[in-house]
Amino acid sequence: MWRTVFLTLIWLLTTNAYLHAQNLRPCGNTGGASPWLKNYQRNPNAWRKANDTLLLVPLTVHLVGSDEGFGYFPLVGLLNALCQLNADFSQANIQFFLAGPIRFVPNTAWDSHSTILQGAAMMFANNVPNTLNCYIVTDAASNCGYNLPYAGIALTKSCSGAGSHTWAHEAGHALGLPHPFLGWEGGVRHDNSVPPDFSNPAPEFVTYDYTLFKDTLLLDTLIIDTAWVERVDGSNCHFAADGFCDTSPDYLATRWNCNANRQSAQTQLDPDGIAFRSDGTLIMSYANDACQTRFTDEQTAAMRAFLLDRRPQWVSVQPPQPPLHSAAALASPVNGQPSPHNATVLRWIAVPSATQYVIHLSRLVNFGVRDEFLVVNDTTLALGELLPNRTYYWRVRAFNAYHFCSPWSQAATFNTFLSTAVSELEQHSPLVVFPNPAGSGQFIAFSYKAAPVRTATLISPWGQCMLLTEQGGQWRLPAVSPGVYTIRADTEQGILVQRLVVWP
Repeated sequence: MWRTVFLTLIWLLTTNAYLHAQNLRPCGNTGGASPWLKNYQRNPNAWRKANDTLLLVPLTVHLVGSDEGFGYFPLVGLLNALCQLNADFSQANIQFFLAGPIRFVPNTAWDSHSTILQGAAMMFANNVPNTLNCYIVTDAASNCGYNLPYAGIALTKSCSGAGSHTWAHEAGHALGLPHPFLGWEGGVRHDNSVPPDFSNPAPEFVTYDYTLFKDTLLLDTLIIDTAWVERVDGSNCHFAADGFCDTSPDYLATRWNCNANRQSAQTQLDPDGIAFRSDGTLIMSYANDACQTRFTDEQTAAMRAFLLDRRPQWVSVQPPQPPLHSAAALASPVNGQPSPHNATVLRWIAVPSATQYVIHLSRLVNFGVRDEFLVVNDTTLALGELLPNRTYYWRVRAFNAYHFCSPWSQAATFNTFLSTAVSELEQHSPLVVFPNPAGSGQFIAFSYKAAPVRTATLISPWGQCMLLTEQGGQWRLPAVSPGVYTIRADTEQGILVQRLVVWP
């Protein structure tokens, strides 16, 4: 029953997130060309770019969920999103890696925050120094994403994953790039009091609110900035809009579809009355994901110079881990092998260079409804209680801190049977955990006296297994987020399972 409720919650959260995405703004940023970028663009050749060197940028990824520990962005979705991010930056010879463990943040208010300032508070409370901190949430202030130069990146779950360029777009902001339509984010005027009318020539300049997106957070100052409107003939491209001459004029500050030539359907008129269509291939534009493919050469050069000059702490000098050249091979149970419903252990063959594995477990052959588990530096996973007399499907995907695109293993099956011995133990001498609820980091004890508990494992709501340490007959809980966990106790007479509620 508990597993069914858990899966239903995941389905509802995913469905609601998809529906919610239809009304999101593409990006919350209204940040202009920073003083650093304006200085750089006066003489780009004066800046070091190390074009022949792969620049490795450390990420800390925070998956934000509800107070109860549910609704986290799927681990497989995260791997797909990281794979897409590095694909988008491959042409720039910049790659991102996980500087530490994936962090789970159970906080409903942060998971669906309505203002940028709430997002800033989330980042200030959780950021890891010397890394680019990225938060994947249900609602990033009604945006698909935004980047705060002084804090980090927030991404909405429904705008992330394979085929989405939102993460690359926000990472471009984090590395100093503005939008190619700089200044149009507030319409012709910063407060949208004068909306754009593309049937008339564009004005000479537009204004926008730059308050929240400067290098530091200024709460008591309203900053209205001015951007010159770029002309088609390129005569002002060095200082108008984003200041790059290889990004053509673009005035479209809402999400738009491209035509067969990857250009906007909307024709715009520059200040001279010359008609043009926006370039949908630019990742920093607001074109749909299917249109976007690239950063320009000038954008790439600026990002590399920004990294080396303004964010040297983000440039790793450590060599990357080797890539993964093979998929995982499953060892047991496979080919419909019978397995006890409350003592199944999944085993697979280690993949060279892999340090982590995502495991899918499902009742469906196409894995449409599934549990996810994250295993670090191990090739076994002890499952909690499953339904007896059922067929289960499982598969494994390996990765390490630098490489996220490896394929799934072949799927395998096993059939659960009711373990009579364990069931009798549970019926006549049930395992009681006390105290229950318990606090994070607190000691717990078991009342089961028929046989001593040899090992005890805590299984999180999202499938992570943590071995408990025993001291004088008591077992210490690790520091974990609040939620409903599973305790798996291994005794000489069998394996016992019990639920444990963990409070903050």
